[in-house]
Amino acid sequence: MRACVAVAACLVVLALVQRIQDNDSSAATPGLSATFSGKAFAPGPGTAPVMRVRGLRQGQATSGTVTVRNPGPGTRYFWLSPGRVAERLGNGGGRLSSAVALTVMDVTDIATPAVVYRGALGALGARPLGFLAPGARRSFSFVAELPTGGRSPAAPSVDPYRGASATVGWTWHSLAGRPATPAPAAPVRRPRDRRAPRVTFSVARRQQLLQRRALALEVRCDEACAPRARASMRSGRRSMALATRRPGPRGPSRRHSLSVRFSRAQAAALRDAMVAGRPTRVRVAVEAYDRSGNRRRAAHAITLRPRR
Repeated sequence: MRACVAVAACLVVLALVQRIQDNDSSAATPGLSATFSGKAFAPGPGTAPVMRVRGLRQGQATSGTVTVRNPGPGTRYFWLSPGRVAERLGNGGGRLSSAVALTVMDVTDIATPAVVYRGALGALGARPLGFLAPGARRSFSFVAELPTGGRSPAAPSVDPYRGASATVGWTWHSLAGRPATPAPAAPVRRPRDRRAPRVTFSVARRQQLLQRRALALEVRCDEACAPRARASMRSGRRSMALATRRPGPRGPSRRHSLSVRFSRAQAAALRDAMVAGRPTRVRVAVEAYDRSGNRRRAAHAITLRPRR
C-alpha cells in the first residue's frame, strides 16, 4: 500500500454524566442520568455513555446524542465541563485534541437548536446549561469532525494523524436549586398631568326655547373632559338662576351636549319679554374637568330675541 494513502485516526470521546464530584475521576455518581443514541455511542464505565470514533478520515465526521434527565426529587442547576484529555500523537506528530472540531448543540427542541460549544476538541470549557426540573430531559448532539488539510507542505504525502487517538471525559455537574423569583417590576410613574383642557361652547342661532323650555349648548374640549354649566337669565331688572342638565352616562369625551333648563315661571317671563320685544340676556359659564382633575372655565353672554 502506498505511503500517501491516509490511515484512519482513532478518536475515542467519552461523554460522562454525573453529579458534583470532589475530584476529576471518570466514574459517574448518582444524580443526573443519561441515555445515548447513534452509532458513535456505546456503553462505557458504569452508566456513562462513551463516544467512540473509528475509521475517521480527514473531511469526515461522526455524531451521537446524549439525553440528560433529572430523576428528582428537586430542581437542579447543571453545567457541562471537560476532564483531562488523554491522547496519542500520530506518527507524523498530529494532535487530535487541537485538530478535531467539536460541535455540541442543545437539540431538546429540534425546531430551534442552540449551540452549546463549537471549537477544538481539547478547548471546551465549562458551559452552564440552566435549570432542569424533576423528570425533565435535555438532549445534546455531539459532532466530531476531522477537517481536511493539516498536512505539511514539505511532506504532503504524509498523514500527520496516522495512528493518533484521543480520549476526553466530560462531566455533567449539578446543584440543587431553582430559578430565583424575579422581583416585581417597579410601577411606571408617569409625569402628572397639570395642563387644563381647552374648552369652548357654542349655541345654535335658532332654537325652540319656549316649546322645549331649554337652551341647547355644544361643548368641545381638546381632550377627554367632563363639563358642567351654570347659567343665569336677566330680563329687565330681574335676574334668575337657570338649571342645567349634565351629560349622559357615556363618560369623558371631547364633545358634549348640555342644556340650560327654564322653569315654568322663567319660561313665562321669557315669553312676556319676547312679546314685548325686550331682549333677554343669558350668561352661561362652562367648566370642564379632565381625568387628572385639571379644569378650565369658559363664559359667554347670550342675547335672546324673538324670531322675525
